[in-house]
Amino acid sequence: MKRTIASLILTVGLTTPAIAQQSGALLAGQAAQNASDLAAAGPLYLRASHGQPNNLSLVNEALSALVASGDMEQAVNLSKAIQDAGAATPVSNLVNWAALVAQDDSPAARDLMSKTPIVGQTVDALLDGWVLIGQGNIDEGLARFDEAAVPDDMRRFANYQKSVALAHLGRWQDAKTALGEPQGTQATAVSAAISAMMGDVDGAKAMVEPVRQVDLPRWLLARLDDGETPALWSQSAKEGVAEVLFQIANSLHGNGDEDILLIYTRLAQLVDPAHVPATYMSGQLLRD
Repeated sequence: MKRTIASLILTVGLTTPAIAQQSGALLAGQAAQNASDLAAAGPLYLRASHGQPNNLSLVNEALSALVASGDMEQAVNLSKAIQDAGAATPVSNLVNWAALVAQDDSPAARDLMSKTPIVGQTVDALLDGWVLIGQGNIDEGLARFDEAAVPDDMRRFANYQKSVALAHLGRWQDAKTALGEPQGTQATAVSAAISAMMGDVDGAKAMVEPVRQVDLPRWLLARLDDGETPALWSQSAKEGVAEVLFQIANSLHGNGDEDILLIYTRLAQLVDPAHVPATYMSGQLLRD
């Protein structure tokens, strides 16, 4: 394993440093991370890890910093190499899985998830559900959303994901049924948009009117007033995957561990580069 990891570190652009340089790189990496300079921390941790190829904790620190900084090319290369070395970590599994989805390699993504947890059993069911939808395995994908809805604390989110997946498929009544009574402004706006798609524009307007002071319902109401019926749901399975990853970050926001949040927002961006909320949150976290 030592030779394998050492060689893989070389593949991401490092040359062999002296012991003193390795120690200096570790200290500099820690200082950069403490200063939230993640763009500098990742390469420094990588340089330090070259001298300690069996120090998986250090390699994982390098990987986490690379992902959080947005250096996804090096992060994916390092994750693949960690996996090839038989030393996979939770972060490397997550990065490898997201990279496979981004590359439209659904079979490999599902194979990886079948061998190791990616986020956790319930969230994995949501992610896998979207991958299956993307493959055209609709019934199996919807069944995975149902699996995710079993725990009480996940039922509303899982049903919401099933609803927007059904809306993505144009199954309006099924989408309304899955969503149930909407809770929260986003779910209310989605329910209203589905109603508009079903031809009940007046009902859709009435639904969002009480919450029109919030950005999304106000935007939807303006579009409906203009005679439009905009879709407020994922337009592809990859967008669905990215939204789940982003919502994980959103649920963790304010808990203090910004590095974890950044990992999820960056991976949402990797899967769907056009995901505006993930891009915004990444920038906000880096500024803070």
